[in-house]
Amino acid sequence: MLKKAAALFLVCASMAMWVGCSSTSNSYVYAAIPAGGGGEIVAYREDPNSGVLTQLAGSPIVAGPAVASIVIHPSNKFLYAANSGEGDISLFAISSVGGLNEVTPRTPAGTAPTLLAMDSAGSFLYVGNAGSNNISVFSIAAGTGVLKI
Repeated sequence: MLKKAAALFLVCASMAMWVGCSSTSNSYVYAAIPAGGGGEIVAYREDPNSGVLTQLAGSPIVAGPAVASIVIHPSNKFLYAANSGEGDISLFAISSVGGLNEVTPRTPAGTAPTLLAMDSAGSFLYVGNAGSNNISVFSIAAGTGVLKI
């Protein structure tokens, strides 16, 4: 299991950028903007015919310091953000109209979490920690999205 996680992170790391981006199947697109140590997530609605993005009301959403990566749960109900500047993971509930509402408290991870990956079933979240040079593995509660070690 650990070998699979490490291989997955090597692939993700080779494709990763400092700005994370993810989308749902409901035509919503989310982008993590680290903004020099602060952190925001910008939410857009995508027009399915033209591909034009329209920023949602209430966006950008404040995330943790230096949000470096985001990932959406396969259910499209939850979004996770790696807060590199704070060493934790934010959980956001995704509303039916694409809005994000943070579920607190944030979950502590390793030092400087920068990459997130999730298995296809949405059962586990893998967090690549650049500062502590390790991978944190969390199980995900199906109904609530809450992370557990």
